[in-house]
Amino acid sequence: MRARVLVVAGLLGCWSLPAAARTVSDATVDRRGHEQVLLDCSSGELRRAVSLFANGTVRIRDEGGRDPGMRLGELEPGELQAFQNRIAEIDLSEVTLRVRGPSSETLEQCRLRLELTHGEVTEYRFPKLVALPLALSRLITVIDDVVALADERSRAASGLPLDYEPRVGDVLVKRDGSRHRVVRVTADGGGVEIVSLESPLVIYLPMEGVRGEFSEVEGRRRPVARRRQ
Repeated sequence: MRARVLVVAGLLGCWSLPAAARTVSDATVDRRGHEQVLLDCSSGELRRAVSLFANGTVRIRDEGGRDPGMRLGELEPGELQAFQNRIAEIDLSEVTLRVRGPSSETLEQCRLRLELTHGEVTEYRFPKLVALPLALSRLITVIDDVVALADERSRAASGLPLDYEPRVGDVLVKRDGSRHRVVRVTADGGGVEIVSLESPLVIYLPMEGVRGEFSEVEGRRRPVARRRQ
């Protein structure tokens, strides 16, 4: 099975809804960056935001906690279709937009944004630790399954060493075989500037995004020895 990890999400794809329910035709919709599902839950300084894009790309962003950062995984077309079918079967017509429950900075609060048909947005807000309406609970289960598969795919897809830290001069290889060199690490160590060795392309990435974009360290330039005076 082909597994990939992408940096820019949102190309092609469409939910399996009846043609009459679509307000914009496939030919006129620009699906680059079309975020169809967003589940954003936070509690105090902890936050996890999960986005599913129209082409099957899943973005997982964690803030705070033990493993902050962003991971990107891509579902295979058949997997995406299966998840789309499961969501299409859920009747959310009787679910209220705001589910009441305890409100506190220490309790996890969630925002679920759906744009299954381009241009038609529905947003639900609810506390995580309450009994949710059955339809909404089923939808959260589908999203959890998406996250589990994409997270596993994302972590397994990178061939970089787990303890790899980019250094200036490193030559990194993408999955398409293109080669790039690290030319700068930011002063705070939180990001890198990488240039292509085959085109004028320049990439700026957060440190945690390097593993998702590159699969191999081809070489590491040795530091230049200083001449003795």
